[in-house]
Amino acid sequence: MRLQTLRGLLPLALAACGSGSPHDTAAPAADADVIVIGGGLAGMTAARAAREAGASVILVERQPELGGSARFAGSWLAAGTEAQAALGVEDSPEQALAEWAEATGGDPDDPVVEAFLEASAGALAEAVALSGEPVSAVTADADCGTTARKHWVDAADLAGTLAAAVDAPWTGWTATALDLEASPLGVTVEPTAGGEARVLHAPAVVVAAGGFARNLDAVLAQDPWLADADPVPEAAPANTGAWLSLADGLAWQNEGRYGIYVHSTPDFRPGFEGEALLVLGTERSLIVDASGRRVADESLSLTFDLAPVLAELDDPRLFALFPASVWPDVRATVPGYDWADPAEPEHLSGGELVDAGAAWFFDDLDRAAEVLGIDGATLAATVARYDELAHAGEDADMGKAPEDLVPFDDDRLGVVPLVPGIAKSFTGLSVDERARVRDAAGAVVPGLYAAGESVGMLGTPAVGTGFAGSATAVFRLGEVAGAEAAAFAAE
Repeated sequence: MRLQTLRGLLPLALAACGSGSPHDTAAPAADADVIVIGGGLAGMTAARAAREAGASVILVERQPELGGSARFAGSWLAAGTEAQAALGVEDSPEQALAEWAEATGGDPDDPVVEAFLEASAGALAEAVALSGEPVSAVTADADCGTTARKHWVDAADLAGTLAAAVDAPWTGWTATALDLEASPLGVTVEPTAGGEARVLHAPAVVVAAGGFARNLDAVLAQDPWLADADPVPEAAPANTGAWLSLADGLAWQNEGRYGIYVHSTPDFRPGFEGEALLVLGTERSLIVDASGRRVADESLSLTFDLAPVLAELDDPRLFALFPASVWPDVRATVPGYDWADPAEPEHLSGGELVDAGAAWFFDDLDRAAEVLGIDGATLAATVARYDELAHAGEDADMGKAPEDLVPFDDDRLGVVPLVPGIAKSFTGLSVDERARVRDAAGAVVPGLYAAGESVGMLGTPAVGTGFAGSATAVFRLGEVAGAEAAAFAAE
């Protein structure tokens, strides 16, 4: 891929941002020390860090307001925190490192991972201080390891605090090209709603424009198996990858790695078709494929580890079968980014799903097999074996927790079709431990930095299949990128 250049474009005097007079096109004056592309958690944190280091900053955000996905990212991975100690949870960066490979499928020997875990408690403490709210809970998550280290923080308050600290952001503007051969670097920006393009210049640029989990073409280019699986987005609406055109000529890392859950069913509500409805309680279901066979420990539906299983199936259809005793507790919830009122999450019962034709409730297995197009004998054998395990109180086949084993016992059953939900991009621009972006040859691009989901959260291939609570990585690397960019500009 070739770099997009802006030669021949005239510079602009930015009176609104206090920039100077017209400048020589051969050596344009800088409009700021640092330009940050993206107004989410990483971008706002980078802008704050650069300003605290003494740099002048222009932040460009394509949405009409700052915040991005930060408003929905309430979970933070951190090890050895005060919140853990208060709950009697013994943890440390060393313990988290020991669990890293099993939890994420990543490389615990990567120095970036070690540095991240060492800094995680401090990053969380700073985020908590900025939010003005305490950690509301500390929970265990298989994608964080076996220890309870997933911390919950009110992200909306944090996003508001960070946004208030950004001086005169360029909201409603989209960065469309980078001139990496100019000195200072050039960034072309255009009004998101349409209008005349402008060129901004700065010695340092930070790309922190979020992920692209909603850009199905970009995802399928690396994970083509998803095309037949009818995936739905589980990411915030802004995660469309509008910045991908900026990546021409730059190196990528961790390609084909996404945070993909398999616990959703397609939304059927008018205006939300193609969105995700998260099915709650799938860990207490029996998940079978189109052949009627059980595919995995159903609790994997709460992690990113069921997607690789789905990817190996010839027919990617999955069905969650719920015993009649569990069915009254089944709920499908609207993701936070689609809430009409963030204070009132929307829930739909299993009965409402059935009424809408989005799920089924059967009197017996024979009818279920007929409607689902599954071989009846195979499905009956699968359920019989599952009942045997449930009555024994031990899942000798898949290792599911005994409390989640609920027998069917020839009773009626509810069925919900499951599809993969693309939640995060763990692939992104390749950066080093200082958040410096590499070009296609692997060399550092002078003055170019990146952070957040644009670099796959942590900024290293060592995330494997991904990890939960990745807001910590986004926040920390945003600080690193902002500080490094300010230092480069000062030179």
